[in-house]
Amino acid sequence: MVRIPSAGISPRRWLSRKYDTLNQIEVSRSAILHNFNLLRSIHQTDIIPVLKSNAYGHGIREIATILQSRTFPYIAVDGYFEALEIRSVSKQPILIMGSTGINDINKLPLKRVAYVIHSPESFAQLSQSRRPLAVHLEVNTGMNRHGLSASELKAVLSQLPATKLQLEGVMTHLADADNPDSTAYSDEQYRQFRHVLQAIKRAGFTPRYVHATNSAGTVKNLPASINTVRPGIALYGINPLEPGDPQYETLQQLRPALRLVSHIDQIQRLKKGDRISYNGIYTCTADTQIGVVPMGYYEGLPRALSNVGTLMHAERELPVRGRVCMNHTMVDITDTDLAVGDDITVISNHRTHPNSIQSLADRHKLFTYSLLTGLNSSIRRVVVD
Repeated sequence: MVRIPSAGISPRRWLSRKYDTLNQIEVSRSAILHNFNLLRSIHQTDIIPVLKSNAYGHGIREIATILQSRTFPYIAVDGYFEALEIRSVSKQPILIMGSTGINDINKLPLKRVAYVIHSPESFAQLSQSRRPLAVHLEVNTGMNRHGLSASELKAVLSQLPATKLQLEGVMTHLADADNPDSTAYSDEQYRQFRHVLQAIKRAGFTPRYVHATNSAGTVKNLPASINTVRPGIALYGINPLEPGDPQYETLQQLRPALRLVSHIDQIQRLKKGDRISYNGIYTCTADTQIGVVPMGYYEGLPRALSNVGTLMHAERELPVRGRVCMNHTMVDITDTDLAVGDDITVISNHRTHPNSIQSLADRHKLFTYSLLTGLNSSIRRVVVD
């Protein structure tokens, strides 16, 4: 008989505490803190760590808990519900960078939260607040995604004193900071941003935080006006720069923080000529032992790894055989002593392993960001070391 969770505890969280899981993500505390310290040391600036998209797949509650031992102005997230996740484990200040409805702002009690004004519409929403709110203005200097234009900024600055909004920061977002050959586009964005800061100062405002950089921009030259950096994927140990970039080696000091572990839940003993998985895209060339791993594309293992990917047991490489399924992947365990229940490393935190995030991206033309953010939130995250 299944015991019903008590009131106030979500079924998913109750189940995650009471039951073993098929797959588990291990997040290294020491790696996260090492990366934070490294990124802060580059320019000796404040850091706003970005924890959006479930902390790039690492687990937003877990990363917020780890970062309680560090001091910084804000944790940055995209939306209100991410802020609620952080607030469930931490009292750290939060910067909500995405769109937020006024009903959420007025009805849900979140203290020590700031909001980003990135459009006339978001300004109109936030202006309806019945209580004082700290805000950051995002200006468009060339990303052409979110951000106020020069004329929109002028209008917002003129109307701001009549609201309950308190201007605490100003920001933009670099579009080409990971370009290994040229800083010209970033330089132009910084030039435009400098004019924005001058206009804000002429309007009588002195924002405390001025931030522009993503992970790639954090390691490049910063204008003197930038007093805060906003790294994302680098916090988790992934280098966003190409090997030819002059700053590549600096970020190679980062330590990947995530390891994804599963196990073998069945062994198939096949004969020469037997085919494996959907459409039989792999045919055994000899008698073969196949380990079935309960991890597929639903959990976040790309289907592109069908017949070409590699999982690992300790230092032993295990080739993926056949097509990756929704919830299962088959690996070749011939000539090993692996048994049902043995651990399988699906994603390694050793950069040189064939199944590290960087190796998966390089070998199979995949995208490091989506590999991480595509890891299903139902997989249990645990903090180690």
